[in-house]
Amino acid sequence: MLQEVINIALNDAFIRFRNVANGSSSEFIRISQIDGLLRLSEQEFKWLFIQRLICYMNNNTLSFSLEDPTINGYVFSTKDKDKKAFTFCKHNMKQYKQYRSANIDLSIYERGRRVAIMEFKAGNPGPFYHAKDFFKLAHEPDNVLRYFVEIYERTDSNTLENIKAKLFDNKYFNLSSNTLYIGYSLCHNENPSGARFNCDSNNRDIITHSI
Repeated sequence: MLQEVINIALNDAFIRFRNVANGSSSEFIRISQIDGLLRLSEQEFKWLFIQRLICYMNNNTLSFSLEDPTINGYVFSTKDKDKKAFTFCKHNMKQYKQYRSANIDLSIYERGRRVAIMEFKAGNPGPFYHAKDFFKLAHEPDNVLRYFVEIYERTDSNTLENIKAKLFDNKYFNLSSNTLYIGYSLCHNENPSGARFNCDSNNRDIITHSI
């Protein structure tokens, strides 16, 4: 039930997010960066998603935590990004002082129990920054839904190959089979309606959907 509602809320949030991107939203405005380019951020999308999820659930059983501290402790080395330098320990045990709590972009709780964890990205950053999110999502304990959601400005066949490499052939850490990937493009193959992406059942390819 919750997974179905999350998927519907994500789609609705993207439709509203397109209005932010094209400047027709009454809720948000897009701010120009110092280089004159318009900023594309996942923050507005996250806020719109929470709005829609609350609406669809139509009850008071859900609560949310932004930048929720992880249960496990993690080390993400930035000294040498050519080496796999991600490690974790269970429950951030004090005797392992090099480990620290990381943050989960959005955690969803139902009646006080964590039921879903979600990471959001925008701008298609490099493999290292994708892998950090994949690693956290894969190694957090408990039986929860795990989502990696990414917003893209423009996509085509070359972009999808680049995305696939970051998901499945990432030298740091691949998307785990326990994590659901959902991507949204504001303009796919020059179509201003955009597209939605998700992994196939084998978790090794990307399926494209019209929005």
